This record gives sequence, structure tokens and C-alpha cells, in this order.
Amino acid sequence: MAEEDENEEENAEGEPATPAPAAAPAGPAKQPSLLRYLPIVLIILVLQAIGIYMGIERFVFQKDGSGLSGEIGERPRVIPESNEPEASVDMGKFVINPRSEHMRLLVTADVTLAVAPDDAAGEIEDDAKIDQVKDAIIYAFTHSTPEELSDRDGRDIVKTRMKARVNELLYEGQVVDIYFSRFIVQALPGYKGL
Repeated sequence: MAEEDENEEENAEGEPATPAPAAAPAGPAKQPSLLRYLPIVLIILVLQAIGIYMGIERFVFQKDGSGLSGEIGERPRVIPESNEPEASVDMGKFVINPRSEHMRLLVTADVTLAVAPDDAAGEIEDDAKIDQVKDAIIYAFTHSTPEELSDRDGRDIVKTRMKARVNELLYEGQVVDIYFSRFIVQALPGYKGL
């Protein structure tokens, strides 16, 4: 009571009254740290990673051929017994810039692939494979020099490269020969070669 009287007297004198000191408020309750869950989370993540690894090993990389294969060469390739073509696949017209100065050279070629056995023709014409085969042909042309494309021996080198690249894609047979039914090398204005 005496303290209240003193506070009232101070208020009467015009000075602000200071409230009586109250008990110190209790601080917020400490929340438990989330770090205590870290070992449990790490153990769960490691177990999940091991489970995923084992699942991939078992179902994707099966050695019996029933799953997808991750290794090259597991699918048996059919190699023709002779170099005589049994079927042919017309790949159409290609217009390509081979390696040349400032890309001022064009090659126009109609390409036909001679394959053995007959099954290789069906594999090449398959929608899933045709674009890969065309890409291999374009690759062989674009990585050829004008000197290789200007004479017959050079074109044979290009055909050999093209056969090797296409044969990497085939399992049902092989390309045994490549024919150019039309082959035109055209220099554009400004070309200084050949």
C-alpha cells in the first residue's frame, strides 16, 4: 500500500508514475531441436537408396534377357553369310554441305542401301530406326572432304564409313553395299576449291 501512495504522490506532482515491478515474465518454452531427428532421416534415405539400387539391378539389368539391357552387345546380331545383297532400301534424296570452305559446296545424292538378309530391310524401314539411319548417312556425308567426294575412290571411302555407321544400328542384318543412283557435287558462288 505504501508503494501505491508514493506512486500517487508522484502523479500529483506531474511526473509519470512508474508501475511497480512485476514478476519477471517467463521466457518462451524451448522447443525441441529438429536435429535430433537427423540420424533417423539419414538412415531412412540410405535404406531407400539401397532399395532403389537393388531394384534397378534386379529388374533393369537382368542377365537373362527378360529386362532391358544396359550393356552393349548383349542382343545377338545377325551377320550375313555372304556379301550378296538380298534386299535394298531406298533412303531417298539427301542434300548436304560437306566439310568445305565457308560451306559453299552442296552434295545431292540419292542413296540406296543393299542389305542381307531380308529382315534388315524391315528393320531399317521401321519408324523407330529410319531416322537414326538417315542421321548416320548425313553424318558420313558432312564429315567428308570435298576431295573425297570429287572422285570415285574417295566416294568408296565415304560409302565404307557410311556402312560402318549404319551397321552399328542394325541387329537383323547388315548393309553389304551402298549405291548412289544420283550423285551431284555443286559448288556455290565464292567456292575456291576442287
